[in-house]
Amino acid sequence: MYRWYQNSQICYAYLGDVEESSFPSQRTSRFSRSNGWPEWFVRGWTLQELIAPRRVEFFNRHWMHIGNAQRLASVLERITRIPANVFRYGLASERRSIAQIMSWAADRQTTRVEDRAYSLMGLFGVSMPMLYGEGTRAFQRLQLEIMRTSSDQSIFAWDPYRRMPRSGNVLADDPSYFLDCNDIQRVESDQFVNKLTEYVHQHRLGGHESESEWRRAALSQQMEGFIATNGGIQITVPTIPYRDHPSVFRVVLACCNSDGKLITIDLASRGLTYDRFSIHATEICRTYPLFRRLYLTIASHYGNENFRGGMIRQ
Repeated sequence: MYRWYQNSQICYAYLGDVEESSFPSQRTSRFSRSNGWPEWFVRGWTLQELIAPRRVEFFNRHWMHIGNAQRLASVLERITRIPANVFRYGLASERRSIAQIMSWAADRQTTRVEDRAYSLMGLFGVSMPMLYGEGTRAFQRLQLEIMRTSSDQSIFAWDPYRRMPRSGNVLADDPSYFLDCNDIQRVESDQFVNKLTEYVHQHRLGGHESESEWRRAALSQQMEGFIATNGGIQITVPTIPYRDHPSVFRVVLACCNSDGKLITIDLASRGLTYDRFSIHATEICRTYPLFRRLYLTIASHYGNENFRGGMIRQ
């Protein structure tokens, strides 16, 4: 479906709840059931209709033309949190992080819960069987499919500011977990150790070895591809233990916010695998981040019949 819209010359968007002869430029109580904007903008499937076509023309309920996406780019950014340049130059004009794209769907709704995942396949260039009845598991499968074609660690950066504390599976339950990820940017492998060094200085971390020795070791281990198996997702990441919780680690991801601050998550050991963990402690050990190869927990209901192991490409 996404490719069908992408190959179209023009897409007509019918805003059935807009009476006026001009496009609504301000949030209003008239659309109280849809966050103050026309309902079309909170539907799950219309996200691809908005982004994929080369040209999108909007019409009100009387089929009167009220504008197009390119000219309304700034207004559409306020409505959707999608950067205006996406409407002006297309999604491929800049390299967007997985977390940022997910954030565009965070508050969109679909009639069937599975469609919150299926409606995003085209945006990420992946495909998977549509199995209605699987519920929220569809979004978990979507994340695994995305990881087969990308090494972007921002896929683990959901809830970056700990507003929705949840422990367990490292995969997000649904797109709403990415609500605060609109400014998350991917940090490329050739920049990550430099950003990590800034993090070390900012938090006054160190150790017995010299900084140059630590950097040398970090450069040799950073940014390996994901490997997915039925036992979990294997990933190599820099870790820092918590002072009073030696089995809990702060993990620094290769992504940052618009201020350049690296995003971190907390993981807790549960034997051979590591869970996403919500911890109230704030004191980490003042040691250099140690790159460790970890297996991250995925949902326990993924079995051999549902999850194909293999290398996830960079």
